[in-house]
Amino acid sequence: MVLAKHPHVWLLSDEIYEHISYTDFASCADVLPNLSNRLLVVNGVSKAHSMTGWRIGWGIGPCDLIKAMTAVQGQVTSGASSISQAAAMDAPLVSSDYVETRKNEFERRRNMIQTKLEDIEGISCSQPDGAFYLFPSGQTLLC
Repeated sequence: MVLAKHPHVWLLSDEIYEHISYTDFASCADVLPNLSNRLLVVNGVSKAHSMTGWRIGWGIGPCDLIKAMTAVQGQVTSGASSISQAAAMDAPLVSSDYVETRKNEFERRRNMIQTKLEDIEGISCSQPDGAFYLFPSGQTLLC
């Protein structure tokens, strides 16, 4: 593995879309356990629990890295509101059925919009494995 040969390289795995992935999801920490001493996994409640804008998330990584991040974070933000913190604490306790229902609705909407976009002559759109973003490409003739 390339990364094993380069111990000075750290990894950051942004797993914010973990619960709204339409394919099997595997955390970087599970896939690369031998690199855990230089891996930071970041996640939060914004996507799976519709709490965008609340800016509540977390990092999981080596203790020294987390301590350094905490020192920096304390100097660059004023902190999340108590309401945001309380809601974020309860978000993982919400039924997984709720999150699954939302994911299925996002997938239905993604498929519908993708179909409609691809019905336009000259437009193509690859299907994403997760989230709810589409990136159409191509050219159309405007009359």
